[in-house]
Amino acid sequence: MEKWYQLDNAAKVFPSVTSERNSSVFRVAAILKTEVKPEALKEAIKITLLRYPMFTVQLRKGVFWNYLDDNQKELKIEEEQDFPCSTIHTEQNNGYLFRVLYYKKRIAVEMFHALTDGNGAIEFLKTLLYYYFKNNGNSFTVGSDILTAESTNSLAEAEDSFQRYYKPCYVETTENQKAYHIKGMPFNTPGTNVTHGVVSAAALNALAKKRM
Repeated sequence: MEKWYQLDNAAKVFPSVTSERNSSVFRVAAILKTEVKPEALKEAIKITLLRYPMFTVQLRKGVFWNYLDDNQKELKIEEEQDFPCSTIHTEQNNGYLFRVLYYKKRIAVEMFHALTDGNGAIEFLKTLLYYYFKNNGNSFTVGSDILTAESTNSLAEAEDSFQRYYKPCYVETTENQKAYHIKGMPFNTPGTNVTHGVVSAAALNALAKKRM
């Protein structure tokens, strides 16, 4: 990748709206069958970052726009201590816009939304898990659905999709229906509520197919 690149159209808003109450951070995680081995995870992230150079960046302020600059510092791997999706303070994270956490049998990746979307985070986690298991001596066949360090980066991975898919359209009016207001007690203190639920993957998949 270049030494720096622009934030895409969707990412530009997040640095401006982020606060302690709205971290603009999301997470994807995997629950393992055994306790996480931190040293194996540290080695796995080093290899994974070779495949995702667009993640080895830090946010900079330009004259008019923020931009992403190359970051070659070490990414810290830490045991989870805080609540999920807390604000990423880059000065505590060597400038990175994401964090890799572990807790007992869980490996979590938390991303600042200006860096990628959910799909990009899932692909990153899949690659990270592959090298983590490989470092632990596991042997298995890798399919095309896992991006390894040996695979080639495509230009689409760092493109601004808005530029490709946006089509100008004429709008007669900008008036919309009033937004629905959620009732209940506001969660005003900095933090994130976590609701756990268990569903049947097969049933959920069948229902999703009916809606397609």
